[in-house]
Amino acid sequence: MSRNVSTIMIPAERGEQLRRLVAFYGVSAAELLDEWISSAIAETGVSDALPGYEVLACADEGECFVHFSAIACPIVGLNPTEARAFAEALEGTSYTTNPPSAALKTADGCIIAVVRHGRGMRMLIKAEGYAEAGKRVMSRALARDLARQLRREAGKLDSPAA
Repeated sequence: MSRNVSTIMIPAERGEQLRRLVAFYGVSAAELLDEWISSAIAETGVSDALPGYEVLACADEGECFVHFSAIACPIVGLNPTEARAFAEALEGTSYTTNPPSAALKTADGCIIAVVRHGRGMRMLIKAEGYAEAGKRVMSRALARDLARQLRREAGKLDSPAA
């Protein structure tokens, strides 16, 4: 499964500084930038929308759920408790060196699994009526961004204005 990537050009002097920082932290340049971006978005309030993912609080005829979709994965409707459990699985797996895989079965029979995949993570979603599970590979920082979005949208459903 391939991922879209971007090339960033920086002055040679900054490149040397980046190499030193990468060596200091023991990560790749991509991982270091990914962590910085995630931290900056969390601190600044800049939109944390992630291309290819959608996380929305929805209320329809008294039913409240968090709509979650990702490219190449079935669309999932999560109740607020399930959304928080999914967020916990994403975040917990992202911070641990050798975590066990985390799985969640939703009330409508959908199975969501989160596992470490190399230095990153893999999310698998198997929904009833689909022959194959949808799979997405993501960085650990991106998983934490999704966890933050899931918690935020679940919280909207807890408020009286939802």
